[in-house]
Amino acid sequence: MLQCKRVIPLMATLFSSVPVTSAEAITVNRDIDGNVTSVEDIQIVETGVQLPDSDFLFTVTNTYRIDFLYGTFNDIFGDPNQPDFDTSCDLGESNKLCFWQNDPQAEFVINQMNDAFNALPTFPLNVVGTVIDPPPPDFLPVPTVNSNFYYIPKDFNGVDVIISRQGRNNDNNIWETETDDFPSGTGVVTSYAGAQLTSQEFEAEIPESSNVIGIIVIGLSMILVTKKK
Repeated sequence: MLQCKRVIPLMATLFSSVPVTSAEAITVNRDIDGNVTSVEDIQIVETGVQLPDSDFLFTVTNTYRIDFLYGTFNDIFGDPNQPDFDTSCDLGESNKLCFWQNDPQAEFVINQMNDAFNALPTFPLNVVGTVIDPPPPDFLPVPTVNSNFYYIPKDFNGVDVIISRQGRNNDNNIWETETDDFPSGTGVVTSYAGAQLTSQEFEAEIPESSNVIGIIVIGLSMILVTKKK
């Protein structure tokens, strides 16, 4: 179900604050060995968004959960050569490719996760990826793989190469964002970060000129009321 909050403020102030994601706001989940299993509450805020059938512009806050998955790109996300390859990112759906063809957001998310990892009291050496193609159900627990890096896939070259952004612990007790693209073949088994959109909020943006007019109208109304008294 779409969780939508539309706040149209009264003319109380000329400026409205925009939410900003910080590493402190992110929830990092870990296993008993201290490795990272998932990341929650990563927010991306976009301003000036036009919604269908609306005369307002909106500030949209999208919140994501990241799970680490170990396998081939095709096993996790589907075959990019097929017409039904799904890159949508809908609320509550586990399509996992929320940052497809959006390099700024992919890099932003990796930076946020790395900052959160580096801020932890005890440093996490690895992320833990759940194996996508596990043995039969009677074989428990489902196997996992530790990795000192992870990829966020963001594009396809149209043949056989997935272009990804990478976060890595380079054995110097710091998680870093690799600035170059790292092609990852669709048949290569590796650790991916799969994203899920968990909440979405909308806040109407009132233009400054409208705020000023609103304040003037309210002021004139107060004067008239005072004179009547």
